Amino acid sequence: MRTRIILLIFVVLVIATGLAVYYAPQERSPQTATTNASISANTQHTFAISGQATLPMQQITIITKHGAVQIAAEVASTREQQVDGLSNRASLASGSGMLFVFNPPTTDGFWMKDMRFSLDIIWASSDGTITTLYKHLSPDTYPRSFYPASPATYVLEVPAGYADAHRIAIGDKIVVQ
Repeated sequence: MRTRIILLIFVVLVIATGLAVYYAPQERSPQTATTNASISANTQHTFAISGQATLPMQQITIITKHGAVQIAAEVASTREQQVDGLSNRASLASGSGMLFVFNPPTTDGFWMKDMRFSLDIIWASSDGTITTLYKHLSPDTYPRSFYPASPATYVLEVPAGYADAHRIAIGDKIVVQ
């Protein structure tokens, strides 16, 4: 009887360890750059993300009242990529971001689930006009969701403070090149 209990405990521990390893968040890191012409003629590179399909990079310009701001953005165009987003990443470099493209436009909310750093989130209409801007969203805001003021075709996530540093505001334009 004692041997069976010890064996049962051992089996439960092995299963629990296996599940913990399987469901543990994976650190995402850029890997080999390649080109991906299927997204756009202007797509520059794709980066292999652990546990996720490669995401194309797209040059984004935000036209503000004070000048143009350039951002190198990964493009999340599939539902799977959009759900995963920037979750579980350690950081996001200044001047970079993630662009979510929705067709048709959506009023879906965004949340900070599994985020490790704060973000500014920018929503824009189909013509690129910024309609909604949330600044300095902390991972601590989860499970609260943040919604656009009107249906958005583009959502751009950038490091927290980026919008203030570059004076990005509602009414400015996002140009996807």
